[in-house]
Amino acid sequence: MSMTERIAVFGGAFDPFHLGHLQIAERLLVKYDRVLIVPCGTRPEPDKRSIDGILPVHRAAMMDLSLRRLAASSGDRLMVEYFDLEQDTFTRTRELQRRFEHLGQLWHVVGADWIVGGASGESKIHRIWEYGPRLWNELNFTVVSRPGFELSANDLPPNCEPIFLDSATEGREIRSHVYNHQPVTGLVDPAVARYIERYELFTGRPPRVRTTMRLTDLRLLLIADPRNLEAVEAAQKLSRYEDRSNPELIVVLGGDGTMLGAARELWQMRVPFFGINFGHVGHNLNDVREGFDPESLRQELEVWQCPLLYVEVVTVDGNVVSGFAFNDAWVVADTRAGKGARLAVSVDGETVLPEVSGDGMLVATAQGSTAYARAMKATPLRVDTPELLLVGNNVFLPDGWKQASLALRSQVVITNLAMPASDRSRFRPVYAVVDGVPLGEAVEMRVRASRYAAAELAFFSGHDFAAKLDREQFPDTAKHG
Repeated sequence: MSMTERIAVFGGAFDPFHLGHLQIAERLLVKYDRVLIVPCGTRPEPDKRSIDGILPVHRAAMMDLSLRRLAASSGDRLMVEYFDLEQDTFTRTRELQRRFEHLGQLWHVVGADWIVGGASGESKIHRIWEYGPRLWNELNFTVVSRPGFELSANDLPPNCEPIFLDSATEGREIRSHVYNHQPVTGLVDPAVARYIERYELFTGRPPRVRTTMRLTDLRLLLIADPRNLEAVEAAQKLSRYEDRSNPELIVVLGGDGTMLGAARELWQMRVPFFGINFGHVGHNLNDVREGFDPESLRQELEVWQCPLLYVEVVTVDGNVVSGFAFNDAWVVADTRAGKGARLAVSVDGETVLPEVSGDGMLVATAQGSTAYARAMKATPLRVDTPELLLVGNNVFLPDGWKQASLALRSQVVITNLAMPASDRSRFRPVYAVVDGVPLGEAVEMRVRASRYAAAELAFFSGHDFAAKLDREQFPDTAKHG
């Protein structure tokens, strides 16, 4: 990225991201080399507190849905950073400048109402922003003016450029429409309108992780296991329904591994995944392969929002590597060296296992608990269970310890107790693995449910989440049924 590039930094609550925001992004892409959009955490201003009632995952999902087409046409010229949503922080403009100024010349996007009174030092930037008077003179600003808003040239910052919109849309207007059961047509992207309806956002009701949906049309994105001939043939029969650019449902044909790959790659499309089991067990899939009729997808579907794991790994060279996991994240000993791992485990800041000796430790989501966690002899969870699973691999100390179920919002920290020291013979390296992808030699691994990354799994109404687990835990029941 060239230091001569002009980059617009577009921050805000985006509650929700609406067509007015989209128009601003489009205008910025015409005017600047790149556009960086940064949704913020809870803002300090009293009139910006509405985001407290909407989970970060929903704000991020509505933004991803709104930007889908623009992102596809703009490539890497459009960037979105979700660090404030993931870390539950609010990064002020001064810190944004420091964080991204190495990329090029930054232009901070502000609404015209934020600069009114600038001539007398009484603008909102002067009065509300930290170091406001200083930033007023030092930073570059892109001032967005809406129809009917009169802007005095005397109020403009020293370094500024204007952008004029054709129409004015405000988040409070959309929230009010939804709360009062009024349509939001023409205010938000149709996919966002469906998402708001699906999760009953802005209605004053508690957040939902389970909901229902009906497809407005059969627009499918098909993902088939290329090694499974039956799955490939089924996908070919469904191809007439495929709309890869604007799908309402991602249909995965294969086994749980196929679903894992699809979810890891496509979760940010924010489209529910409907799996059809062409594998063996298929815990995260629907058993409808025999005589499947695509028209049956028009019936009401149950949708479960499954948070991905947010994983941070502190490597031996001091770097921090992060990633997301649909299934699991774990640290594993280098058993080729003939040494197990010595680990400590804390949950929400409290040490729960001061020392664990074994081959490793794993944290799994409910949907991933039937994979490596089950192979480690843990009792898996149902997909609809709001918990994480902590599992030890070949643990011999503490004696008899196997697993623990944790609240979904728990933060787990796994620390290597046997790090390099003067006595190299005591060093026992461990390696971090996220959904089977190695992240390097680890000093520490921090794992929790992501605040903004999630995949939606869809099932036919009445799907029995416990049935497959029961068959596996009591394998002889089928013979005696």
